[in-house]
Amino acid sequence: MISYQLVNKSEIQQYKEEIDRLNGTILHAAEFISEIGKGNLEADYKSDSENDILRTALLSMKSQLKKIADQEKNHAWANKGLALFAELMRIQYVNLNDFSYAIISNLVKYLNANQGGVFILTGENEGKPLLEMYASYAYDKKKYNQKIIRPGQGLLGQAFLEKESIYITEIPDQYTTVTSGLGASTPSVVMIVPLKYNDVVVGILEVASFNKFEKFELEFAEKIAQSMGAAVTSIKINERTEKLLYETREQTESLKSQEEEMRQNLEELQSTQEKSESMESDLRMNKEMLEQKLLEHDLENKRMLEYMDNYKQILIEVLDELPLKIFIKDDQGKFILVNTAVANAHNISIEKLLNTSDFDYFSEEQASNYRKQELDIIKDGKPVVFYHEETVNGKKKVLKTMKRPIYLKHLDQSGGLLGIQTDITEIKRLEELLKEKETKLEGYQKK
Repeated sequence: MISYQLVNKSEIQQYKEEIDRLNGTILHAAEFISEIGKGNLEADYKSDSENDILRTALLSMKSQLKKIADQEKNHAWANKGLALFAELMRIQYVNLNDFSYAIISNLVKYLNANQGGVFILTGENEGKPLLEMYASYAYDKKKYNQKIIRPGQGLLGQAFLEKESIYITEIPDQYTTVTSGLGASTPSVVMIVPLKYNDVVVGILEVASFNKFEKFELEFAEKIAQSMGAAVTSIKINERTEKLLYETREQTESLKSQEEEMRQNLEELQSTQEKSESMESDLRMNKEMLEQKLLEHDLENKRMLEYMDNYKQILIEVLDELPLKIFIKDDQGKFILVNTAVANAHNISIEKLLNTSDFDYFSEEQASNYRKQELDIIKDGKPVVFYHEETVNGKKKVLKTMKRPIYLKHLDQSGGLLGIQTDITEIKRLEELLKEKETKLEGYQKK
């Protein structure tokens, strides 16, 4: 026999209401999940109960997805920026001012900041290091007129000594002012990042903004500063090398001119002596005096040549400190100045490498191609950059070679050539790695 239990109308109504509530909850959950699936991570979940377990789980899911999306967005932003500034730093800049302005102007824009400045270390060789402003962007020149900072002076000097970044959200009074169409205002935050190369600070990067910087933006700025440190060091070395070469040429020309002048005076004196026998005694005395002066000049010339040899040795020692291959050829294509890196590449000493050419080390065809290439560069009068690969000790390396025409004044030659070769294998590897990550990111976003 089947037993039945009577249910009153009120209980039936309660069951019905509970079923309707569950159906409503399921419907709201389905709508919420549909919006999330469409990429709307700002969708709101409606529920009649704050203790709804399903509501809690779905909102937690939304929070996690939004966190992942934000991380991917920040990662993509940083990768895009690194690629942009890597391209900027590959440009051959004439001087540090142009390089500094190109970087700081683009960095301020990319960070959506308001102003920025680049300070480069100067005077370190004279024992009086100073941080001098080389470029600024959006600075109010009437308010911000301090362009030289000493180590330890202010926040910039402190960051220089401590070799650490400084991020402040409470700006000191009159620290700096941003001027816009709405008037002058004090920024909300300032980041100060040292430019380091081999753990040595070579400059300071400063960026101010009305909006607070996120952690990923600070990390991005530090990566840019690290790349700037290497670039600043390279440009300073190139500028110093150019200066040393110029001074050497000037001193050689001066000595050559003085010697020629003394030779001409001696010849004139000898000619006068032949024409006037009556003045022989005076002329003899003058001749002896002139010969004495010539002897003294020869001694001075010898001293200057020794000084130039020492100067040249210092120049070679400076070039040997560079992680680059540097050489200078005359108008015949022969090496007249090389550093140790070039000599090591040819597996001979510097002394044996001088006054030789590519025809002494390569096949006739290969050497002829190199010579034709260099003659074209000299004819055009413009520097040219080449990229090529070679295998050294079983390892593939990517090399960047810059060749440019140079006037050898002390040899009275206009067909000289300066060559600088850099190993960019690591840079290429990082670029390929960055491209691979961007490809993976694009694949993930399409999914």
